[in-house]
Amino acid sequence: MVVDLTSRFDAVLVATTERPRALLGLAAARIGVATAQLSLFLSDYGSRRELHGPEGVYPRDQVAPDGAFNLFLLVGDGHLAFEILYHLGIVLCVAMMLGFGGRLVMVGAWAVCWSMWGVNPLLIDGGDNLSMIVMPLLAVSRCSERLSLRTSWSWSNRLRAANQTWPAVLANNAAAAGIALQICLVYLMSGLYKAQGDMWVDGTALYYIMRTPEYFHPALSPLVLDNDVAIVLGTYGGMLVLIAFPFLAISRTTRPWAVAIMISFHLAIAVFMGLTSFALVMVACDTVFVSSHLDRFVRWIKGRRGGPSDPAAVEVDESAALSTKQAP
Repeated sequence: MVVDLTSRFDAVLVATTERPRALLGLAAARIGVATAQLSLFLSDYGSRRELHGPEGVYPRDQVAPDGAFNLFLLVGDGHLAFEILYHLGIVLCVAMMLGFGGRLVMVGAWAVCWSMWGVNPLLIDGGDNLSMIVMPLLAVSRCSERLSLRTSWSWSNRLRAANQTWPAVLANNAAAAGIALQICLVYLMSGLYKAQGDMWVDGTALYYIMRTPEYFHPALSPLVLDNDVAIVLGTYGGMLVLIAFPFLAISRTTRPWAVAIMISFHLAIAVFMGLTSFALVMVACDTVFVSSHLDRFVRWIKGRRGGPSDPAAVEVDESAALSTKQAP
């Protein structure tokens, strides 16, 4: 019994420290989160002083009353300092999206975005709340190693070697697991909360949601509102898939189907309700669950184009690839 437990513990330890996992999914999450936060800066750009500035609509004396960290409060009430910090946030989000700067850029982007959320919390949505949690996890991962414009010369051999050590690999895998766990909690709690509502139980919740002026689409909403079957199926279907997702994500067989359903769910939210930023963050984080499947698909595409292909591989072994590049 003790030998069996020891062997299992050794297997888990090797699995979590041998090689980085979910690199492609983490990279997709990095791009999605950075794009969503960049849209927050750019969509409010013309009204940035009124919405986020020192003399904006949200009183500064109500920002971080408990003394929470906020860069906009640290730089003071000067308009020049506000403009510099605001545009710095845009630059950092673009750099994070492109994969430049690594962990330092991601920490800086998170700090500015956190401060932006604080100076006017009325403008953020569920996607921003999730980004508050996901961005620090991405900062300790190796998400910049895939889908990145980072050039090979930008990383020294010493930094490359440090990224292959078992603490760095463990941190990356822990970050991927943390994001996956957070997504499961969001879906499960959201579904269970809906199941307590009378309108969700009787199948009419979607009708009232889509009649709300903020979520009403003049061209598309009537198509759903005039169809009782679509209302009932959308209400029950949305609630059930949210509750079922964590359980479907456990199995490698059902995981791709669960992610495909949730991506369709969020795309529908983006199109019919206009919650594009929220949908983008959720879809980007969902890709962490199917990173190995996406990696196989990329390898298959490369094989069709005449490049090297290994359909049996689950993840790209970044450690071996980097070691080969460093060999004389």
